[in-house]
Amino acid sequence: MVSKQTVCLRQLAGSRAREVQYGRWLANDKVTPAQLIVSACARTGAIAAGRRHVLAIQDTTELNHQAHAGRVSGLGTVGNGRDVGMFLHPLLVVDASDGACLGLAHIHHWIRTGKASRLPETPDRRQESYRWLDVAEAGKNCLSKRPW
Repeated sequence: MVSKQTVCLRQLAGSRAREVQYGRWLANDKVTPAQLIVSACARTGAIAAGRRHVLAIQDTTELNHQAHAGRVSGLGTVGNGRDVGMFLHPLLVVDASDGACLGLAHIHHWIRTGKASRLPETPDRRQESYRWLDVAEAGKNCLSKRPW
């Protein structure tokens, strides 16, 4: 993805046969988002282990699929409360000395059910705002295997 500067399977594959292989792999019930996340995070942890100082940067991204609303299912509401899609909240790890992207230490993903609502100000793990704490904790666990 980095070397080809794309996330499009057709462009990544380079051939129709390879594109079909990627598609079959992604459609396999044994390939889960959780497994992909664990694998990516483990790789990032190993890469970061040899670095003196890394920065962990997190933010939320909305994946809006409204243009495909009639062709996709299983998505929730995003943004304006009417469009369909999902959210990602990744923790990107970069080398502080040279700015090199090392990978992701965690990815929280969710599909909002119903409309976004204001929950009480009391701490509650169901609040979407807890993703900031949960992702930071997961990233800490991923990166804590470093030999400081």
